[in-house]
Amino acid sequence: MFDFHTTADAILDKLSLYFEELGWDADLVGEVLTAPLPQGGTYLINKHGPSRQVWVASPLTGAHHFTYNLQTQMWEDTRTGQDIEAMIQDEIKSHVA
Repeated sequence: MFDFHTTADAILDKLSLYFEELGWDADLVGEVLTAPLPQGGTYLINKHGPSRQVWVASPLTGAHHFTYNLQTQMWEDTRTGQDIEAMIQDEIKSHVA
């Protein structure tokens, strides 16, 4: 059984830990995760209950909406199908590292 809030909270927690492992000052408050980039700009990631999506405002590539795929058990971009974790990691490797 899919529970949107539990599943979305889990990905926010996982992404918060990822940013903290990078040494960034990530802050997860309620349903909103903020992670400032060292060179400026901030990731803003939040749950959007009405659409049952996780929204990402990337300082590098703009807005992305992710829906949970029950078959793959991943949050997938509604435009590209890319997993939320892979998208963020790819951006950071390409633009920040």
